[in-house]
Amino acid sequence: MTDRKKVPNVNPTLGKRVAQWIGRNGSKSKALPILGGISIGDFFVPALPTQTSVILLTWLQPKRAVLIALTFSAAAAAGASILAFIAYSVDGYLTAATPLTNSDYYDHWQRLQSWINEHGLWTLLVMSMFPTPPRVLIILSLLSGIAWTGIVATVFVGKLIWFSLVVLLVTKAPRFLLSLPWVGPKLKPLLNR
Repeated sequence: MTDRKKVPNVNPTLGKRVAQWIGRNGSKSKALPILGGISIGDFFVPALPTQTSVILLTWLQPKRAVLIALTFSAAAAAGASILAFIAYSVDGYLTAATPLTNSDYYDHWQRLQSWINEHGLWTLLVMSMFPTPPRVLIILSLLSGIAWTGIVATVFVGKLIWFSLVVLLVTKAPRFLLSLPWVGPKLKPLLNR
């Protein structure tokens, strides 16, 4: 058996850098607005550790759990509105570049649009209660004619439900979290300080 030297990780991933930053600054009051602002980018950079940030912040600042859920829900709504603005801005270009002259595509699009107009906001609400932002559904809802204010409000409510459940779990079941393989190893070094 050869003895391998441990090479330090010179270029940690974005998620690791955010987790390290939370480890150093997570108990400070400035951490919440900074991480909330960063999580707006969750709609554009899928590798951001938004859920991990919520969990660690709630663990380090349990008295601010409600504010944490509200901040990250507002950040998700801000990300959704930026995405809606971008989609709305390029809507004319996309429509012009995508010919729907083929009757099969046009018929499918009409059915999808009808379904989204009827069930889109409810589906968006449910999809917003999951960790991954519903990017495609937001764009399809906007292109189907649903008002962007309704889309953003629905994302806010869905994420508020999701983040409220996360902070409730963290504040009420810390031992369970320490047993989770993807959360426990990140929390244990913070507890040993």
